[in-house]
Amino acid sequence: MPSNFVLGPHYTNVITTAEEVRTWAEETAKLPVEERIGEMRRTFYQAPFEPFWDMDPASNMYRGAVMDLYETVYGQPYSLEFEPEAAGSRDFDRPFPFDSGSNTQIGENLIGVGGVLKHIPAPPGARVLDMGCGWANTSLTLARAGYHVTATDIDPGCGDLINHWAPRLAIEDLITFQACAFEDTLDTLDGVEPFDVILFFKSFHHCLYPQKLLDCCHKLLKPGGHVFLAAEPIHGNFYVPWGLRCDGTSIFMIAQKGWLELGYDEAYFGEMMGQNGFEFAGQKKSLEIPTMNHLLYRKI
Repeated sequence: MPSNFVLGPHYTNVITTAEEVRTWAEETAKLPVEERIGEMRRTFYQAPFEPFWDMDPASNMYRGAVMDLYETVYGQPYSLEFEPEAAGSRDFDRPFPFDSGSNTQIGENLIGVGGVLKHIPAPPGARVLDMGCGWANTSLTLARAGYHVTATDIDPGCGDLINHWAPRLAIEDLITFQACAFEDTLDTLDGVEPFDVILFFKSFHHCLYPQKLLDCCHKLLKPGGHVFLAAEPIHGNFYVPWGLRCDGTSIFMIAQKGWLELGYDEAYFGEMMGQNGFEFAGQKKSLEIPTMNHLLYRKI
């Protein structure tokens, strides 16, 4: 880790090898849900990040090093096939987080969705693209509030969930769904009317090619439109310009599900946004849940 990196005092279980990560994740998965959350939040993987410090973070070599570390943790190369959550196989009347059995997860999710609604930089009636909508809790809430929402996700089952709820909530005319990976969004939405806001709620950090994604966002936004990054791991003290997150929750998801869990240094992320035609437009920090911070960037 960098010399100026300080591990938070709440991390009382520090893991130093990928083999330990996988063993720890297997054992943690067996715990009752609230105990599991507590165990994840006290654990940190002290990964070997030294090779990253002398590389250009925009280079293919750097990206390759990130993916080599991912493969070390998960045990096999990354594939987009690992990302879908099989939403279509779950109970649509009690989708995640309501089926989790965890008041912590349910409560924090509701706080997060409420924060999006409170801080979204456009009034009801605006066009919103919710990228990586997951269980669609945010998409459905925005539509109920009067926004015109296009939701996308790599998992087609998320669309089935939306189709289940939209008529029950009388919002069929306010919400649509398209199944696509981030990399295919521009082709999938070719010809659609531009958006006022593009929302990433806990989703941008799953993208391996952010430059391509931001170029897509720039093309899909109206002049002066906003990219709204909600609860994304973009921090002022991140240990590399960008790379795998090493907190227990992230390494658990990598080791157990194969998900790509990336994080960004705030300064580097701002530079990347500027290179893709965006300017900083504001930040909202959550006092109750530090990971629920919101960042706004405006198309220029």
